Amino acid sequence: MTGGGSADQFDVLGIYVPTFVFQFVLVFLLLFFLRWLLDRLGILSLFWHRGVAEISLFAILLGFVVLWMSGMPLSAVWGFAQSPFTLR
Repeated sequence: MTGGGSADQFDVLGIYVPTFVFQFVLVFLLLFFLRWLLDRLGILSLFWHRGVAEISLFAILLGFVVLWMSGMPLSAVWGFAQSPFTLR
């Protein structure tokens, strides 16, 4: 971020791009890999409608990425006192 842009925007070649666009692209790339992996494992064939499963995965991933990038600990979402993924 440079110049007079707010904290939720990035300057890309002189154009202010919202942070949500970056999060959306990140989730799309994650979903691309996850779809490939689930297809290789044959898990996607277990769903009655593949498109519904993919859009649900997208919504779940987007929610986690938005919460993670906003600084909210994911342990608050899951209801744990401490995240199970923290190194001790």
